[in-house]
Amino acid sequence: MTELCARFGISRRVGYKWLARYDAEGKAGLHDRSRAPHHRPHRIDDAVAELLVTTRRKHRAWGPEKLLDYLRPRYPGIDWPAVSTAGDLLKRRGLVTPRRRRYKAAHPGVGPPTTHAPNDLWTADVKGEFQTGDGEYRLPADRRRFAHALPARLSQGTAGRPAATDTIGLDLHKRESQLCILTGDGELFERRIATTRARASPRCGARPRARILLEASTESEWVARHLESLGHEVIVADPGFAPMYATRSRRVKTDKRDARALCEACRLGAYRRSTASPTRSATSGPSSPCATRWSGRGRATSR
Repeated sequence: MTELCARFGISRRVGYKWLARYDAEGKAGLHDRSRAPHHRPHRIDDAVAELLVTTRRKHRAWGPEKLLDYLRPRYPGIDWPAVSTAGDLLKRRGLVTPRRRRYKAAHPGVGPPTTHAPNDLWTADVKGEFQTGDGEYRLPADRRRFAHALPARLSQGTAGRPAATDTIGLDLHKRESQLCILTGDGELFERRIATTRARASPRCGARPRARILLEASTESEWVARHLESLGHEVIVADPGFAPMYATRSRRVKTDKRDARALCEACRLGAYRRSTASPTRSATSGPSSPCATRWSGRGRATSR
């Protein structure tokens, strides 16, 4: 036995094991056996499994957590499994409808990378304007591929002012509007203000030059011109451009989430400038509630 085990590269213990199986079962004993455990202490009892399946068939819209909450007080003496275990049981029995996979909307400028060899794809953080130690805002003077240190040139905005570093998304409405402000340091502020010059001036006029993105609407023209007079860069975007809302939450639509989506679109550049001019004059300012109310009544009477 020693020479035979050495020839096949196995230990004598394994050799005697296979010999004992052959003596007891013949050639059938030489087949591989199942490695499943003989006893599983956490296995769901057949009666409990049947109770879960029966209740699920009566209530097709209930998930495993609700099924267990429903059955526990009615059968207090049973040791119920975990929610995940009950969910696996329902899935094995074909009682769970698989959800349609949702694909996350990517940035419109991002394409699938194609590589054929190592080092074909390089990634880099392209830094735009940034504040240096002397307090000035600068831009990289050169963008070479393999540069580890680059000189910086001074970045100037309109009329010699530093270029915009803050990003603001403005969800504009007739009475109240939502502001989402992302500073150059990464701080996020959210405010709700009245859509009037008196409220916009102290809120936005005291801030450093910023890039503001808002949707084209009835009020967007006079608001954009007023914000530009305060020294900001204003972008009136086309509301029909779908990639602008790629980062918006799929949950309930709110003004705060819309403002956050506009702020992120402004930061990423995922917007399209509006070409249509609003119907309201730029000098008219906010519409009067009384005028809007009476004009609506006039239209209703004329019908």
